[in-house]
Amino acid sequence: MMGQVRLVEFAYPRKPGWTLKPHAEGIARALKENNITSGWLLGESFGSQILWALQEMPDQTFHTEGIILAGGFVRYPIMPLVHLARFLCLLVPVWFWHWFLKLHRAYSQRFRGVAADDAEEMLQRQWNANRETFRHRLQLIAKNDPRETARKISCPLYYLSGSIDPIVPWYLVQPWLRKNCPTLAGEKIFLADHNILGSATDSARQILGWIMGTTRQKVRSSVS
Repeated sequence: MMGQVRLVEFAYPRKPGWTLKPHAEGIARALKENNITSGWLLGESFGSQILWALQEMPDQTFHTEGIILAGGFVRYPIMPLVHLARFLCLLVPVWFWHWFLKLHRAYSQRFRGVAADDAEEMLQRQWNANRETFRHRLQLIAKNDPRETARKISCPLYYLSGSIDPIVPWYLVQPWLRKNCPTLAGEKIFLADHNILGSATDSARQILGWIMGTTRQKVRSSVS
């Protein structure tokens, strides 16, 4: 698969004052500065909310050829859980947060096959993330309702999720997409957890298959 696609990855700055709009504007600006004018959007978990914000921007300098939700969602399906998580963030002490991150690192190495160096990098990236940052992201999710945007997209939409996902249950997201998104072109539920791109070894192959399949279909349509 190497060399068949180019992956542009974004890490979101931990700025509690930012709404989804500045996140989307920052991505659009970075793409424009690097002369990237079209491509597929892959929204993983919280990233799916920024993905919809990109679609809502009035000045579209980036042409979206397709959308893939990986453990992502439109409007979060169980909103009381979001409010509960925001409340619990206030109660969790720092020592417990650090213990949880170390446990997550061990889990990633043991069950996801993540290399030791990559797992350590992931730990250090999250180590300084304070509870207020996560509470702010949960607040953004609670306030965001991009359902009308999702209904109006014209590009192909694909849905990818893990069957063991207590954070974003696929069995609540998938029916809504089927009912409300006419451009839904494919779905795949892997035996994996919420971090579908890291825990499902064939997820990258599935994504590439969707992209290549859609591209070939467009070529055949233009020729005919």
